[in-house]
Amino acid sequence: KILKGDLSELDDEDITDDAKDIIRKMLEVNPAKRWTIDQLFEHPWIKDPQNPDAASAQSKPLVKAQKKLKSFLKQRLRKVVLGMAFASSLRPKSATFKSLQEAGVETDD
Repeated sequence: KILKGDLSELDDEDITDDAKDIIRKMLEVNPAKRWTIDQLFEHPWIKDPQNPDAASAQSKPLVKAQKKLKSFLKQRLRKVVLGMAFASSLRPKSATFKSLQEAGVETDD
């Protein structure tokens, strides 16, 4: 979605409008419209962190983003574990033990 410029989920995040604005400017798909680093440093959200709105936004956790990331990592870990289990089931036992020993894992053989 992001690669296509769809930042609609950003509207649901519990962050200030300034924070959403700077994220949109950083993730602009069109390079000609995307802000440079110098422009970003001039953005109110970065330039004036003492601003009460910016300070409160920077201290809020991104709960939805954290939940999505946690779910993604769980799914990814599950795929990795299943892939490793499948790959090891295809290898002869001696090759598996040899790989474990080379990695420094003690085996009982």
